[in-house]
Amino acid sequence: MARTGNSRWLILLLCVILGGFIGVYMQRFPLTERFFRDIIDIGFDLKSLDLIVVDFGLRLYLRMNLGTFLGGVTGVLMIR
Repeated sequence: MARTGNSRWLILLLCVILGGFIGVYMQRFPLTERFFRDIIDIGFDLKSLDLIVVDFGLRLYLRMNLGTFLGGVTGVLMIR
């Protein structure tokens, strides 16, 4: 029973991610870029953190657009 719930969340998550990718792709075309522009674009960028032993960076952003929203709606319809 719990496995069915996990698969539903996985389907929803995959649809949202796929919708986000499609939305970013659609931003490249002049005809559709104004419809698929980013609604939410938040995050932080830690370019370089230099510890004596390790040097690394971290970048985490959340971008949402019309494709992400449509992917979420499609995911909800698929799991019903």
